[in-house]
Amino acid sequence: MGSCQRSSDRPEVLIVELVARATVTTTGHAFTARSIQVFRIRDGKILLFRDYANPSALTEALGA
Repeated sequence: MGSCQRSSDRPEVLIVELVARATVTTTGHAFTARSIQVFRIRDGKILLFRDYANPSALTEALGA
């Protein structure tokens, strides 16, 4: 899995881009899934977490 941190104009917001590569064991199909995660952190606590992903790569690898 790879990741890349993106900057924001708000210091309490962290944006992370993730790339995961996996293989579905039942089909043997490999796929790459990408997602963006947004965190809002204040005083060391996560106030907000959002995950934005496109499930189409997994759907295709499952043969659906």
